[in-house]
Amino acid sequence: MNCNICSSKMRNKVTSWTFYCANCDHWQSNLEPRIESSKIHDRETIEEKEDDIDFLRPVREKNYCTIIATIRKFNPRLRSVLDIGCATGQFLKQAMAAGFDVTGVEPNPRLARTAQRQGLPVVQGYFPDAIEPGTKFDIIIFNDVLEHIPNATGILENCLQHITERGIIIINSPFSEGIFFTIGKLHFAPQLWDRLWQKHFFTPHVHYFSERSIALLAERLGCNSSNPLPLDTLAKEGTWDRINLDPTLNRFKKLTIWSLVTAGLPIISRLPADTRFTILSKR
Repeated sequence: MNCNICSSKMRNKVTSWTFYCANCDHWQSNLEPRIESSKIHDRETIEEKEDDIDFLRPVREKNYCTIIATIRKFNPRLRSVLDIGCATGQFLKQAMAAGFDVTGVEPNPRLARTAQRQGLPVVQGYFPDAIEPGTKFDIIIFNDVLEHIPNATGILENCLQHITERGIIIINSPFSEGIFFTIGKLHFAPQLWDRLWQKHFFTPHVHYFSERSIALLAERLGCNSSNPLPLDTLAKEGTWDRINLDPTLNRFKKLTIWSLVTAGLPIISRLPADTRFTILSKR
């Protein structure tokens, strides 16, 4: 496998399906996303209700507040937002409430319908084809999305054609310097590694960025990049739903993990963040 950022030859590391680029400190997998699936993971037997799928809502609500406040500080004149892979529209709602003009693109029909039923301006389809040529936005954001796109660099190159001269691209994504990833790559708990990559899900991770790889990616695109800022990975509310969703764990293991995580949240919050966001801007 070649690195999507620098094109260097990657080598297998930790497992046969994960690869590491020593040149830019980037991780990739050969897992295949099935974005349009109506299910979440490959062992799901009962399809969930369309309006009951956002088990990350509590932690994302807090993180989106942080991102919106950072945008305001970065440039208070930025107004129009394109949320790529907007899912059920949680970020769109928070950005709209903060005064932004919002548009969403979502390839999964099930998620797009959920957002549209709430009256949100969401187009069902893939970026950039779903956006009219020549349409430009002040902000294009990827919230937990870019890590699922095999050709992440190609998508970002398309983004440059759809942002204004003062526009920015925001990447909110898991980072490999985080505490859980650092523990996971030791591989004494293979299930943790599988879960970090969402191996058994229909939308697995194909990238894990690092501060170095994001900086090199920005350089390749001809952009400036901010230092990645930390976001919360876990919150007590919603943690059980996230753990319970994993089809590879029995109930005892789920309860054990939930107890350890919830008890350790005050400590975890002080350790290197697994989720961060960075801002790319045109030079």
